[in-house]
Parts: sequence; structure tokens; C-alpha cells
Amino acid sequence: MKKYLLAVLFLAAVCTVTAQPAPQYSSVRYVLRHLLYQRGAETNVIDINVEWPERLAFSELRGLQNYLAKQLFQADSASFNAACRQFLQRFGQPVTQQFGQLPDDNKFCYVTCSLQQVGYMPGRFVSFRMARVVSPAKASAQQGDTLQSLFTYDIVNDRVMEMADLLRVGRIESGMYDANFVYSLAAGATSPLPEEVYSIQFQGAAMQQDGLLIDLIYASDAEIGQCATRVSYDRVGSLLAKEARELLKGKPASVPAPQYLPEDTVSLDGWRVYKTVEEYPEYPGGQQAMVQFLSGNLNLSPAVVCGNTVGRMMVAMDVEADGSIGDVRILQPNSPEIDRELVKTLRLMPRWKPGKLDGKAVSTRVTLPINIHLQ
Repeated sequence: MKKYLLAVLFLAAVCTVTAQPAPQYSSVRYVLRHLLYQRGAETNVIDINVEWPERLAFSELRGLQNYLAKQLFQADSASFNAACRQFLQRFGQPVTQQFGQLPDDNKFCYVTCSLQQVGYMPGRFVSFRMARVVSPAKASAQQGDTLQSLFTYDIVNDRVMEMADLLRVGRIESGMYDANFVYSLAAGATSPLPEEVYSIQFQGAAMQQDGLLIDLIYASDAEIGQCATRVSYDRVGSLLAKEARELLKGKPASVPAPQYLPEDTVSLDGWRVYKTVEEYPEYPGGQQAMVQFLSGNLNLSPAVVCGNTVGRMMVAMDVEADGSIGDVRILQPNSPEIDRELVKTLRLMPRWKPGKLDGKAVSTRVTLPINIHLQ
């Protein structure tokens, strides 16, 4: 039987306005879009689900942002908006009205871009799972391609680390590991492995706070499948590469002096997002109704909590002119799993009464300090 932990939330004032902008320690931007573009007679369906690191520990990590933009969007920019817009240009223009006639199925193209944070240790590393899939129909002019990547960004040395930098691959390929390591691979798998597996291939790895996340392809008499598994660092043992050991045990990167870094107040769609308005957004029924909604819908299972201490978090979200929830930013994070679950719940909220400026509804950024206590 699946057990859930009750989350009780206490929210401070919804909107905060200060004369001097306060430095932001962290900001991870959660972007979710389902887009329809058209280029001539071709129709392109694009899904974007991205957790973009705008800053971590007062640092913008430009090297990481440039890498993400180049790999995920094939663009030369550290800005998410600029990189994503450059990528979208290849698919034409957004569809803003009904089609005059049914589009040709043979000229469709389906695109997904995803970026998910899977591990973070302040001052040492941040890890991601990244994917891009372009699937054109037979008459589409788009070129199909697939990117699947699991990697760690070394904050100390400003570099990307992949599986060969984290594991002693040569020893693994030579079978130089004991039965305990194989048992750990099976025990930490996100989906059960068959009882008899005669072949395992390592496809990727990334660092997490308490161990490695490893992608596997396995073969049994019945099937060839793939899964992810988590193995603690002590179980990895001598298979952990020297570079990874140094990153875990060495001196962390120094935290730069707090400084104000300009926020991106323009949405991906090009609309301005206001922080100061005449009438601030309101949740239907008021703040207490919002607390009740979040408390009733935020399901933090033991697997999500996974030993993390849940407490104060800070989020900022864009309430669009129609009252819907746009981009969400985690400003004071907990763990990638808990952060993601909170963002998911925020997006389930009913439409707000939007903010107003000069009598017109506008997109407005609101800040929510949230305290979560598990019972």
C-alpha cells in the first residue's frame, strides 16, 4: 500500500515589494509549454519541459548555461529565452488561429525538449537528465534526431562530467567488480529487473548527493530493456573515478559575494512580466483557501522525500493575464524531487484573479514563502 506524508503549509504574504531588490541565492526556472508551429504547409508540435538553472549560490554559471543551450537547443546563448527562440525559428511561426483546412498528417513533426535536475550539492555539482527528440513524418522537411544525456556539472572546476569521468569504465568492461555491486544495481533500480540477467551495459551516469544515478540496458532470456538505478558511493567503491572522488571530498567552490543579478522579466512568448502593479493577483477564496488547496494536493511520498528535511522554501511564479500559472521559479530549493512536486502542485491551482496595471490585466510575478512540515 502506497503511503503519503501529509504536508502542512504556512504561507506568508503573497506579494512582496521592496525598494531595493534583494540578491537571489538561487533560481531554477520551470518552463512547461505545448506549442503548435507552422512552416508553409508543415505543422510542428513542440513540447518543452525544462528546469533551467538561472543562478545557484549567487552564481549564474554561464558555462553551464552555454552548454545546456548548445546541447538542448543547438543555440549559442546563455539565455534560456534567446536559445529557445532560436531553436523554435526552424519550425516556422506560432499558430494563432484555426486552420482553414485539415493539415496533412504526412507533413507533421513532433518535437520534445526536456531538462530535469537530478542531483545537487551546493558548491560542488549539479546534475541533469537532458533529452531532445525530433520525429518528422515522411513528407516533413525537418530532420529527425535524438539526444539522450545524463551528466554532472562540476561547479568547482567549471566543467561537464559524463560517465567516463565518474566511473572507471575500463574496470567495469573487464568485469572487475564484485557481486555486491551487481546486487546494488538491482536493488536500486527504478523498475524491477528480471531475475536472470545475462548482460548489462552502462549508458550514462550522474552524481547525486548520496550516490550515483546510472542508466542501464539489460538483456535477459525474455527481453532487452532499460532502466535507471541508484547506487550509494560506498557501494560503488573503487569503481568511482578519481575525479568524482576529488569533487566529493575536496574543497567546495567559494560562494561569491551576494549581488543583485537582473531577473528575466520577459516571458518566452515575449510578454512583459510585472513585479509592481496597482492590483496584485489574488487566489480565488483568498490565502486560506490556497493553503487548503496546496495542503490537500501536495503529495510527498517517502520515495520523493527520500530522507530530505522539508522546511522553508521560496517560490516565484508568473500569474498570467488570464489568471493561469506560467513559469515557476524555485528560489530557495529543497531537493530536485520535492521542488518538482511543489511546482507540479502549483500548476494545478485554479485560475487566479490576475494583477492589473492601468486598469488592464497583466502578467505578474508573485512570491510565495512556504513552510512544509511533514506529519
